[in-house]
Amino acid sequence: MATGLLLYFRPTLIARDNIMKTNLSALALGLTLAFGAGTSMAASSSIVIDQPGSLNTATAQQENSHLGNNTATINQQGNRNTGTIGQDGNVSFANAVINELPGANRNTSSITQVDNGNGAQGHITNWGSRNTGSITQSNVGAPAGSDPGVYGLIYQNGNSNTGTISQQDGTKLVATINANSYGGYGSDNNASITQVGSYQTATIEQNGATNGNAIIDQSAQFNPSQGYNTASITDTGDHDSSSITQVGSNLPKTATIDQSGARHTADIYQRGSMETATVIQSGFGNTANVSQVGSYNDANVTQSGALNTAHVDQSGAVLQANVIQSGSLEAAFITQGGKGHIANVTQSGFLELAVVNQSGNGAGIIQTANVMQSGNLNAAYVSQSSTTVSGVATVTQSGNGNVATAIQM
Repeated sequence: MATGLLLYFRPTLIARDNIMKTNLSALALGLTLAFGAGTSMAASSSIVIDQPGSLNTATAQQENSHLGNNTATINQQGNRNTGTIGQDGNVSFANAVINELPGANRNTSSITQVDNGNGAQGHITNWGSRNTGSITQSNVGAPAGSDPGVYGLIYQNGNSNTGTISQQDGTKLVATINANSYGGYGSDNNASITQVGSYQTATIEQNGATNGNAIIDQSAQFNPSQGYNTASITDTGDHDSSSITQVGSNLPKTATIDQSGARHTADIYQRGSMETATVIQSGFGNTANVSQVGSYNDANVTQSGALNTAHVDQSGAVLQANVIQSGSLEAAFITQGGKGHIANVTQSGFLELAVVNQSGNGAGIIQTANVMQSGNLNAAYVSQSSTTVSGVATVTQSGNGNVATAIQM
């Protein structure tokens, strides 16, 4: 009978065993498909580090990711902290953020993004004083469309802060440094942007600061045939120094420095073609220096106040320089070498000085100098020298005790 029972139950056991095997196989297949789908559909990788104290060190590193976008965030609140983010060799977009929260002083923040395939963004915020923020982005691929391929932003609020952005070997580069100060005043803030690539945009804004330095350096070594570079610096305060350098490319470049306050210095150097340099200064004791080498370039300097000085030096072909000064005890110097140049100086006030020197050669080319002065005790000097170039010099003065000299040779 036992044998009979065994024979009776055996088909049932075999059937149940087959059903269990089938169910396990289906479960295994489902898990495999689910895991595989989760892997192939992974949208991003992320790291978040929060440190609410002082003397902390945070490091986030993301490398060689073949899946989705990468995001790393460090939040620190306290003093003497160090935050570092590195994103290298990622196929997709890389995003890095470091926040030094209000009241954080003497902190160091650093972001490095290299060889990311579809764009990169770095963002550092420093709320406090004596902080250092730096962003380095190199060899980052540009996404399709009009979005920036590389974007770096540093926002600093306080005194004695240093912000540095370096972008190398890329296209559609955008860099911005905004340095503000508590209560509308601050001092000794330094901002620097270096870009090597094409289609570059750099902006530095320093508000309410004194003794600040702002430097933008753009070049097109990555592809000299491409350009469309734009650089702008805005300073409000006193004793600030701003400098813009743009080199390479035969496509348009624009440099603008806007300063308000006293004893500012603005320097713009451009080498290439179709360049525009603009300096705007309001206050007293300010100095503007513009140097351009190439063709079809324009330089514009506007100063209001007193004791301001403008220097424009251009060499090449088809150049134009415009200097406008309103106030007193101001001086404008324009030097142009080459052919087909136009120099315009307009001054209103007293004890103003305008000096224009033009030289060059070229058949059928005309050098033109126009000086207009309104006020008293002003002086104008125009010199045009060439063996083949025709010169036109016009000096118009209204007021008393003025002196005008024009020489053509």
